[in-house]
Amino acid sequence: MVCSSPWNPDRHDPKLDAFREAYRQKFKEQPDTYAAHAYDGMNMLIWAVQAAGLNRAKIRDVLAYRDQPWPGVTGDIP
Repeated sequence: MVCSSPWNPDRHDPKLDAFREAYRQKFKEQPDTYAAHAYDGMNMLIWAVQAAGLNRAKIRDVLAYRDQPWPGVTGDIP
């Protein structure tokens, strides 16, 4: 049997630890996979809007043609 997971919630990473602590402080519970991925996705989108402006096509291009992985709390996102 082969199982995969999009991230390792037990990994030791300062960004993940800070996210986990901030989430616990605000919501009084551990973040789940949806919270972590939503956090990464929103941060990527905010960055793309800041880089491209409020133009949907340019935002898409900035995300699609990024040459470095995004350093998210769930790990590097290619």
